[in-house]
Amino acid sequence: MRHPVITGIFVVALAAGGAAFRPVEPAAGMRALAEPSAAASATDTAEEKPADQERGERLLKQAGVWLRDAYSVQMAVDVRRGAKHVQAELGLDHHGNCSGTVDDGDGVVARVVYLKGGADTDGDGEGDGADEAYLKYTDAALSVIQDRARSQGPELSAVMRVFVQQARGKYVKAPQGPQGVQIIGRQCGFGRMLATGMTRQAAGTRALPDVRRDGELLVPLVSPQDSGDSTAYVVADGDPYLRSINGGADGMRVALTFTDYNKPFSVTRPDPAQVVEFPTGGGAVFDA
Repeated sequence: MRHPVITGIFVVALAAGGAAFRPVEPAAGMRALAEPSAAASATDTAEEKPADQERGERLLKQAGVWLRDAYSVQMAVDVRRGAKHVQAELGLDHHGNCSGTVDDGDGVVARVVYLKGGADTDGDGEGDGADEAYLKYTDAALSVIQDRARSQGPELSAVMRVFVQQARGKYVKAPQGPQGVQIIGRQCGFGRMLATGMTRQAAGTRALPDVRRDGELLVPLVSPQDSGDSTAYVVADGDPYLRSINGGADGMRVALTFTDYNKPFSVTRPDPAQVVEFPTGGGAVFDA
């Protein structure tokens, strides 16, 4: 079943990662947006289209290009399902690096730093190897992590007690693999993945009359009527930057907001003196 881009991201939206130390994780459904849609290509023909559809498809594709090619952008994520409220504020750059704050909605808040492998992050003119990710938890978050571990038995509680003591005030270096770096990498790569979907899966998108929000004139873009409840807003005057996408499915409401396109922004590796690293395997903390 095809899900146009401005609906598909809400089919299985951003959700909290399972373990206490993990940041907010994009769900697997989002990754499909980066794949070409055969159904979309089949319907995107040269036949004459209504003016609102022609404008909607064109603007969504253009907004995807501006998002994809931006030197930098700030992305805010707000996900609600019942009492659960997941949030993230991330700065993204064109190398794939990002930094910001994530909140899993259950009391765990952390500063995130992600460095994409191959990017020159230390100014030496050379790529810096594998992807790296670091998390710096608030003191309150560490208390929540310890409480969760305590409720799961003395063995995990003892492991997490050491983690909490050593992680306080430090950046925790995430391990390579699906339990660490890859989770954070999917978050930080979401802007580019969304942009790819917008350029490839715009078929059927319609433009509604312009609206004014916070003093800015925007064009609402809606998915085909049978595709769900979602609206994207792009700038009406000048370059059609994507400003937000709002929608929902299955009791979940999602709002994504994009600001500060192409503003000065950089991501740097934390001071090694402020970094701690934990082992993996054998029941270590990153296997929890």
